[in-house]
Amino acid sequence: MSQRWRTAREAVDLVLPPILMAWVAFIAWVVHTHYLVEWHQGTAANDIKCAALASWLQNHGGTVYGLECTKTPGAGRGIVATTALRDGELVIAVPRPLWITEWNLQRNTQVAQALAKDAVLIRVLGKQWGGRGAPWRMIAALDSERTNTSSFWRTYIDALPEDQPSTLWWDDATVASLQSEVLSRQINANQKKIRAMYDEVYPHLLSTYPQFFRSDQHNFSTFVNAAVHVWSRAFDAKVEPWNPKSRKTWALVPFVDLANHDSSVRFTFNEAVPRERQEDRVKFEVTSGFCLTPKSEFHINYGKKSTTEFLLIYGFLPRYDYRSDFIAVTLPQSISKRITAAPENNWRGGFVGTDGHLTEPFLAMYARILHKNETGFNDGADSSVSFRRAINLILQSAMMAESLFLTTLAEDELSLSNAGEGISAALRTSLEVRVRFKRLLVAFIANLKHRVSATDPTSNTSWLLPKHPESAVYDPSIVSYRRLQRNIDKSLYTIALPDL
Repeated sequence: MSQRWRTAREAVDLVLPPILMAWVAFIAWVVHTHYLVEWHQGTAANDIKCAALASWLQNHGGTVYGLECTKTPGAGRGIVATTALRDGELVIAVPRPLWITEWNLQRNTQVAQALAKDAVLIRVLGKQWGGRGAPWRMIAALDSERTNTSSFWRTYIDALPEDQPSTLWWDDATVASLQSEVLSRQINANQKKIRAMYDEVYPHLLSTYPQFFRSDQHNFSTFVNAAVHVWSRAFDAKVEPWNPKSRKTWALVPFVDLANHDSSVRFTFNEAVPRERQEDRVKFEVTSGFCLTPKSEFHINYGKKSTTEFLLIYGFLPRYDYRSDFIAVTLPQSISKRITAAPENNWRGGFVGTDGHLTEPFLAMYARILHKNETGFNDGADSSVSFRRAINLILQSAMMAESLFLTTLAEDELSLSNAGEGISAALRTSLEVRVRFKRLLVAFIANLKHRVSATDPTSNTSWLLPKHPESAVYDPSIVSYRRLQRNIDKSLYTIALPDL
């Protein structure tokens, strides 16, 4: 079997092994089963910080029904059901004064009041909190509150994980081990961005506000840690909850943000606004997205995102759910700039999801480009000859990309299965990423080989594997021709087609 799972170029003349590989991979991905995990070993009773957080929330007007915070060895904190819960049942309500937001920080902390008026920060960040796209003042304030023993949010801050995963912590070797230029480029850019902000702002904060920022307690690592918590845990909230056109801002909502992600959950939350528009009576309400039995883990859904976004924002990959995995196929700039098709047909990049299918409008457009380049005419663009030529060139590029990997899919799968306690969480995640996009590539190559030899290569039914409608590539809210570069950045790997 190991010989069959070598690279596609080694099996270029064999048809059956790639087909079997693609089918096995496809079935493993698309059969998504939701498991209600029972956390028997962790309870609030044996986690002092969990119990304290629940008590703090309820003592300040919050509500937790049928749930408890728990900590499980090797899994961190989460939320589990203490009783049977019905779908749609109200389970958590957190009053607005308990949220960590720009307005609550300024109302409850001296550090935030100072940050809001600081002339240097206004010059660098603007007057509006989060106005430059990132909540830097909120991050700095959270870092300061971490060492404030009398902080209003002391109980909540104590319950935050100490080792929140994030690619911001990855070293150069771990980033390089991804073997993906599109991922490495974005991780490096994010690391440089946060380093640049720290270098521009923190020397000023340390020298101007030693009562809030002490050099022996606040440094680049604590700044990154605060940033990771805000970026990965905050919800969108309205500055004026009763105004439908209100500006959105960042909000850390205690207890709710302990819930882990599950893409299959129909998570419902809202800002409950009283008629009298009293700000302090606004609540963040959460309802159960499915029926739960006692000891089952309570999940929330972090929203429709690509696997790359989950990795970059939250530091993890959605387990047992591969629908958000996809890779990109891009045209060279010399070809892309000559495209004059209507916007809805202007796919300068194609995308491959869990079924190994390539975006049909992109494939048809590439066939037209080849036909015009070879004949000088636009007619006959949908002929089987031009389609076969396009598919074959894409196949060659995909096989070339596979041949350049430092490790094969089989080697990565073996390394992942043998990974023990000695491997870091970051390296394990890197391995998982490589396995996921290489499986997509195997399915893609098998599909291309099948379609290029089909009687009618122009038909979108000529793929080897059946279509997987739930794949992210078919969801316009995730992948759209209107946001090509953003889509490429969301991909796990990019195959660049050569100049003609």
